[in-house]
Amino acid sequence: MKNKIIVLGIVISLIMSLVVLTGCGNEEDKKVNVTKVGDLNLELEGALSFSEGLAPVCKDGKWGYIDKEGNTVIDYKFDAAMPFSDGLGMVLEDEKTGFVDKEGNLVIDCKYDNAGEEGFQDGVARVYQDDEWGVIDKEENEIVPFGKYYKIGAFENGIAQVESETARDFTSETGYIDTQGNEIVEMSLDNLGLRYLNDGLAVKSTAKYNDTSSSPSDTKYGYVNEKGDVVIEQKYEKAADFSEGLAAVSEDGENIGFIDTEGNLVIDYQFKNAMNFKNGYAIVNNGEKCGVIDTKGNLVVDYKYDYISSFSEGLAAFVPDLSVDEDEQKCGYINEKGEVAIEPIYEAKGIIAYGYADFSEGLAAVCKDGNWGYINYEGKPIVGKISGEEQQ
Repeated sequence: MKNKIIVLGIVISLIMSLVVLTGCGNEEDKKVNVTKVGDLNLELEGALSFSEGLAPVCKDGKWGYIDKEGNTVIDYKFDAAMPFSDGLGMVLEDEKTGFVDKEGNLVIDCKYDNAGEEGFQDGVARVYQDDEWGVIDKEENEIVPFGKYYKIGAFENGIAQVESETARDFTSETGYIDTQGNEIVEMSLDNLGLRYLNDGLAVKSTAKYNDTSSSPSDTKYGYVNEKGDVVIEQKYEKAADFSEGLAAVSEDGENIGFIDTEGNLVIDYQFKNAMNFKNGYAIVNNGEKCGVIDTKGNLVVDYKYDYISSFSEGLAAFVPDLSVDEDEQKCGYINEKGEVAIEPIYEAKGIIAYGYADFSEGLAAVCKDGNWGYINYEGKPIVGKISGEEQQ
């Protein structure tokens, strides 16, 4: 049992990083109504989201992949597995990372020390070997040679941030590469404090790591365009990436509002925390409870839950009360009107924080009484022994 917990912990850490990297995103939800019930007697010890028709699940301490009826498509033989991305699934075997196709063939042997949590994106993947990062394609050609850059960020919209090793004066050069390994923004000290472009704008701080005359508390944030020109004044204490034309910012470091791509304040400073917009909605917090706003700032879900995830395929996971014992915390789902669509009867522990509970391809991975499985939009069990009773 201890080994199972350790392996699940590995997957949890991968998912957590993936959530941090991907944020809320702005892709359109594609609703898929899954009504056909599969194997409800399948006993699972862990489960992740469906992607490209398959989901990684754990049974008897090993991970494999199933379809939406619970049929085993790829045998349970890996120490960990991640959802498919770009036609390949990242797997872990004997503490080494590789990639499988949908028939379970190891198209890239488990030989790397690590890999980017996002797996393959646009035909390339970040991999880590002998303390060095590189980028490979699906034929294992080195798109970026190992060690060329000290750090390589996740590819987003075909672009990845790269960084040189930090020098003694705490300076390092930063640039951007495309999926061919071309430096589309040359390495430079001037690029420090620059994040990814979203909606044509990127957060850029005033920080200069070789400038001893200023302290971190003096750092301000603003936005630059693809040429690096400052187009929104660097005056914010906090600034998030743009998503759906809006970005969360704070001038006093405590109260958060939203600006548009012209820098206009369109939703007043009134929140203590806020997530990016996704499909027209953003999760906000008033310091006590979470609610949901639309792009006009209207409160469409009142402040009454301790946790709400971003909406995915029209539903968001929620936890009514996080003050109770962790083992007693439950999660359910609300729709975009704030109505409870699925009652909070599933375990929140170890699920919510890492994105397990989000709907994907019509199903959400849930856990009940220690058993994992999948439910559809109506909350109907589709795969897995999560009803608490043996199915006939």
